[in-house]
Amino acid sequence: MDALVDGMIAMDERGTIEYLNPAAERMFGYRSEEVLGRPIAMLVPEPHRTHLDDNLHTFFDAGEAGPLGVRRELIGRRKDGMTFPMDLAVNETRAGTRRLFTVLLRDITERKQTEQELASARDQALEAARVKSEFLATMSHEIRTPMNGILGMGALLLETPLTAEQREYADAVRSSGETLLTIINDVLDFSKVEAGKMSLEVIAFDLRTAVEGVIGLLAEQAHAKGLEVACLIRADVPTALRGDPGRLRQVLTNLVGNAIKFTGKGEVVVHAAVAEETAGGVVVRFEVTDTGIGMAPEVRARLFQPFTQGDGSTTRKYGGTGLGLAISKQLTELMGGQTASRASPAGAARSGSPRNWKSRERSRSRRRRPAPICTASGSSSWTTTRPTVSS
Repeated sequence: MDALVDGMIAMDERGTIEYLNPAAERMFGYRSEEVLGRPIAMLVPEPHRTHLDDNLHTFFDAGEAGPLGVRRELIGRRKDGMTFPMDLAVNETRAGTRRLFTVLLRDITERKQTEQELASARDQALEAARVKSEFLATMSHEIRTPMNGILGMGALLLETPLTAEQREYADAVRSSGETLLTIINDVLDFSKVEAGKMSLEVIAFDLRTAVEGVIGLLAEQAHAKGLEVACLIRADVPTALRGDPGRLRQVLTNLVGNAIKFTGKGEVVVHAAVAEETAGGVVVRFEVTDTGIGMAPEVRARLFQPFTQGDGSTTRKYGGTGLGLAISKQLTELMGGQTASRASPAGAARSGSPRNWKSRERSRSRRRRPAPICTASGSSSWTTTRPTVSS
């Protein structure tokens, strides 16, 4: 017992100290003869002393371990009056008919200091991240306001009589401004999500119209590269939903735009299908597939991380900040969904996963629509949505 690294005190059933090992002497600053025959509570300051006395009496009288039967934290007091945190555990032994109790003690001052330093470092990191996110959100908003003015005046300029050279310059200004505004909006959305300030709305919307809007918005960009772009909504997918159509469109726009950017020839197709149906709702899975350059497994592993591109040449050739898919993932999770991807180096297939929507009313009648961009058929129903999309 004298060789123990941890402190050990032996006491009788009244809590009177009968033995103090050398480690306990160093821990409390007392010599054995100074504490033998005295109550163990002298080694604990108030208000912990009263609490210790109550627990010891319960332990001694009832023979129940209670909170002292296992290791617990307590405050100790040294001879010089200084206090320190310690681990304490009480065990019972018998010497003939006598009940003896051994108290094992460990000074945990260094551990507590380390925990406090780690907690302080964590708090500082969280505060720095919060300040960074607020700064990005503020700056992005401040930059976006004049950028909208530049784009507006550029659009007005293009409506005036211009020479071919002037129109080319004005088109370059418009195109560059729109690209910059896209980057600013991405940074703003990313910083909002990071700061926990992104909110969702729940309104009635038509799924087919939302998807068609995305395809229509990006069709010109796809056709300019000689690509086919289309969507296929399965017949069993309800189209009358409740949720946040704006965020759903944003996610799909990011995925489809990304597919178009990395596809040199072939097609980009948006698929929507029911992944699961419950009594009160439906889980819809969105997939965006393309015939683009594909992704190696190591690239897919970091696909949805912020500021990530396949490699340096990807950024130089295709541009972008690497935020689009990260924002899509965060928005999808904010809506209660999931993201995933699958691909091969020779051709990519990006998949969107489901979002759950509660049913409000159902109708079995078919709805006739004008010639659509997307292929779809089937019944219409009102549903509350919780979409999940992956790339």
